[in-house]
Amino acid sequence: MTHVSLTLRDVIAQLTTEGHVSEQQQTALLEGGAVRKTGRSTPWFIQAFVAIGAWLAAVFFLVAVGLFLFNGFETATFNALALILGVVFVLAALGIRRATVGSAFAINLALALSLLGQALILGGIWLMSESIAITAIAAIGLSLALIVAYPDRLQRFLCTLTISTAVLVLFSEWHIPDA
Repeated sequence: MTHVSLTLRDVIAQLTTEGHVSEQQQTALLEGGAVRKTGRSTPWFIQAFVAIGAWLAAVFFLVAVGLFLFNGFETATFNALALILGVVFVLAALGIRRATVGSAFAINLALALSLLGQALILGGIWLMSESIAITAIAAIGLSLALIVAYPDRLQRFLCTLTISTAVLVLFSEWHIPDA
């Protein structure tokens, strides 16, 4: 069973074709403000609650993953598992975000999973290499890849901030004067 979503504009057009509304009445209804020209059908506060719910779901997921990872694993196993799970979360976030068109929950959940995945990837790289420079270079590479692949303005902005911060960390680590 498929669910068909009608808009007020569709109903007015159907009433016009059936003869219940004249052309002049249709024009008056469409231009007179009875039909919204732009905007979403969901109020802003509902969208805010949905976004908060998605972020809470991601936080609880992060806590569950953290408890699983920190529960009795050796350091080398944890490092590799954090890196692998980070890659899985980023790829899952990319898939969710590319498949989602208008769901505020899925968009925010994908963003939260992407940020969680990035933190796990960079944390795993830092724990494996114990080098700030290598981690900063990895952050730059990962952020550049996400700017190209991830279709979200907020994620791209955060990646740009990450790149800028990583460049500053590299300048500081390499003792470049006046950087």
